[in-house]
Amino acid sequence: MSKCGAEGARVSPIDWAGPFRALRPGQRYRSRPRVLSEAELERFALAPCGRRAGAGVAAAGPDPSPAHCPGSAIARAVGFVSFAVPLLPLDPARVRCVRGIHDIVCERAPAGGEAMHVEGLIAAVREIGRHAGLVGWSVRVLDAQERRVCGFGLDVVWSDPTPAGSLYHSLEIDYPAGVLPC
Repeated sequence: MSKCGAEGARVSPIDWAGPFRALRPGQRYRSRPRVLSEAELERFALAPCGRRAGAGVAAAGPDPSPAHCPGSAIARAVGFVSFAVPLLPLDPARVRCVRGIHDIVCERAPAGGEAMHVEGLIAAVREIGRHAGLVGWSVRVLDAQERRVCGFGLDVVWSDPTPAGSLYHSLEIDYPAGVLPC
């Protein structure tokens, strides 16, 4: 059993290399803390608007208002997803593609040198073929004090292990409407 979450709830471990049918809603994953450098804040567009290079900051100081920094909320949301998803140990032999990223809520900009970690919860599992399913994750980016910095939903197509030498395109997957194979 793995320990996960600030409350220390016990949950069954996730077998990242196991079959799709072994996944259950409620299973959790918690990454190790990762310190964000100032350079990463810039690269991931996570810095407050006034700290970003080229933001047009006046000599009087930064103005974090959306009018001063158009598009910053969108850039920050994409930046958090770019930071968080690689912290989930999603096996590329199992996770065939991302179906969707949704409900992104960013609550604050992190500071350089701040330790962040990701907590992922399997929110939903739905079979879409004999050997594959759609797995819905609820992802939270938390700071060292367990405060939520950002959260979002992540839907991925997850498959069972394929026999040696076969291509994953040979799996019989009934993709949902509007979803194309990766």
